[in-house]
Amino acid sequence: CWSTSENPFAFVDGDIIVNTTVDGVGLGVFSSSITGLISDTKYYVRAYAINDTGTAYGANKTFRTESLPKISGEGVTDIENNFYPTAIIDSMEWMAKNLMTTKLNDGTSILEVKDSIAWGNLSTPASCWLLNDETRYKTKYGALYNAYAVETEMLCPVGWRVPTINEWSELIDYLGGESVAVSKLKDKDNLSVAWDGNNEVGFTA
Repeated sequence: CWSTSENPFAFVDGDIIVNTTVDGVGLGVFSSSITGLISDTKYYVRAYAINDTGTAYGANKTFRTESLPKISGEGVTDIENNFYPTAIIDSMEWMAKNLMTTKLNDGTSILEVKDSIAWGNLSTPASCWLLNDETRYKTKYGALYNAYAVETEMLCPVGWRVPTINEWSELIDYLGGESVAVSKLKDKDNLSVAWDGNNEVGFTA
């Protein structure tokens, strides 16, 4: 059993198994595999055995997981010559900055719509800027696009595309699951007290 705190306990009552492996019964030598750990984190681990008189534990052992590699790609430039740095995570290359193009990759202009009611009535590709303030927010946050723009499959630079839900899921799983992946993906430069981003993999969300 393992934990980020000393003296981890085995939770094996009924159907509840938390940070615990169950590796067999009787006499013998047992081997366990621990998965789903957070990178660059100190863990405490100890063996346990259960019999009719209760649960006995071995000594606390500690280890620290390795940091995930932070690998930068070569980056990519869109049709308007906006440059986007990229990060390679688990063999996939991701843009590390939001799109800010006002054109599809075939040169077609994307309509800018500032009115929320008009936006809701659209059936064609459109974009806008946060709070309709291009000067203030374009570089930091990029543009916002409706689903019609995404569905053209020409929103990203040639050779790039919007990721599928399965690819998002694979990324989240690779980073340790929903509870920990978010911090690894979020930009660390935020003054909010509640912000927990460490941008460990260079995604810069």
